[in-house]
Amino acid sequence: MLILLGGARELLGRGSLFRNAEFLFGPGAASWRIDVGDGSAGLLVATLPPGAFIGLGLLVAARNRLHRSAAGDVEANESPAAAQP
Repeated sequence: MLILLGGARELLGRGSLFRNAEFLFGPGAASWRIDVGDGSAGLLVATLPPGAFIGLGLLVAARNRLHRSAAGDVEANESPAAAQP
């Protein structure tokens, strides 16, 4: 989930993936860069720390929604009072 969060933040904030990868993986990684869009300024909040919390909240909400729809909404529609004898 953290890799997905990092990739989403990079795409929204900078419009690229693997930017400056050569600093981590060496000179051979300079060609790994993937640019999306025209290279103009992206969404600044995505690159700042609050953007990580917002993104993580959205990812957790999406995960919960997927799990709930896969379970057929049976457990999501039950109230805690109805579950107790």
